[in-house]
Amino acid sequence: MPTPTAVTDSTAPAAAAPVAATVTVRAVDRSTWPQESPITSAPGVRRCIRISLDPAKRQLSAQMNIDYYGGRPREFNDYQMAGSREYFDGSSERPVTAPDAVRAYHWFPYGWNSAADIDALLHVLAPIAAAMLDAFQPLPGRPGALDWTLRSATMLHLLAVLTRFPTHYVLDGAARRDQVESAANSALKAEGHYVTWRQLHQADPSIARGEWALADDATLDQAAEEIAARLDPRQHALPEASRAYKVISVRSGLYYFRRAAAAELKVVQAAGWYAAHPGLGERVQPGWSEAEFEELHQDEARAAAGEGLALVGFLPHALRVRDQLRAQTRQELRRRAAAAAQHSTPRLRTAVAGLLLEVDSWGDPADGDDDRDARLGELAGMSPEAVALLRTRIGGVEQWDGWMPVVVVRDAAPSTEPVRRSRWRFGQTVK
Repeated sequence: MPTPTAVTDSTAPAAAAPVAATVTVRAVDRSTWPQESPITSAPGVRRCIRISLDPAKRQLSAQMNIDYYGGRPREFNDYQMAGSREYFDGSSERPVTAPDAVRAYHWFPYGWNSAADIDALLHVLAPIAAAMLDAFQPLPGRPGALDWTLRSATMLHLLAVLTRFPTHYVLDGAARRDQVESAANSALKAEGHYVTWRQLHQADPSIARGEWALADDATLDQAAEEIAARLDPRQHALPEASRAYKVISVRSGLYYFRRAAAAELKVVQAAGWYAAHPGLGERVQPGWSEAEFEELHQDEARAAAGEGLALVGFLPHALRVRDQLRAQTRQELRRRAAAAAQHSTPRLRTAVAGLLLEVDSWGDPADGDDDRDARLGELAGMSPEAVALLRTRIGGVEQWDGWMPVVVVRDAAPSTEPVRRSRWRFGQTVK
């Protein structure tokens, strides 16, 4: 098995140096590499070359894939790449996916190249790949998280250019220095094809939303992906944006926006805040709406500010706590309904009715919409008609007097009538 070798190739373009650390090259396994251009064995099936960069190992490698439709491996087709956070098709020149989420970069050159040419190409690419990896910027307040910069995006563009038609840049196992330098100079000029979100925000502050100042990391990450996919820089008052076709560094831009909004306070995620200050579940009620959380949010924000912290992500965290409380209530309803089905007592029936009315009062979409009565009935061991009648007859738990509706079916024409608890068995349908 070939061993990785450090790259110090003098053919690397000046634009890619200096770099903080090298990227190693795993030499092509020439024992398995075709000695001549492979012949297509069937329509739509042929061999193709895949060049890969492992950012964790900082290693470049090349592989010959065979029997793939359209010359591109099925596991790396466009559809799957578009939805994958693990692999990145570098030839797309779309530096959108967060670098720390990418496990590998892949390029698929056109045509066929000898093992010697691909080896030479990998040595040309290595310093450029190192420059790209070293140019990623850390996100403020989030250790280990990265985002693109103009430098890293430019290096990605150069990698895409060099891997598209390798025969333009390597010949007979050696790099064509003049062609590589020309591509590097063109790539540097291509920086004008990118614009950062912070540049856009400085030119047009209206692109920022106030809620981002209080958003947690997950919310900002999702917003960054959506913005990067749809934001058109030509719609904003940025002079150089007329040449830009891709907005980059959106993720870092949103993080810097949040940090600026926090001023002298240190940003703290709600999960971290409540890990140090437990008890949120004791203050949140399962019946609360989002509006009812606002007062609690203000109290918690003031408490955090008193410790020099800016609390972010409160509402999503509080809603998760509320949903957990609701799930516990539904589970309790199911448990009591099962007990009442085995031992029908006034106390159990009252408890079931009270919990059912409580769950119904939330108006939670999780409990169904058009099929709401059926889903609640399943929890409470009742028919949908019985749930509807209970809702109609009982204005609240306080008015519960021990009556329970039971569906009475006669000649397939359903109707409802109350049955006193002394005659009713829980979950029974009278025919």
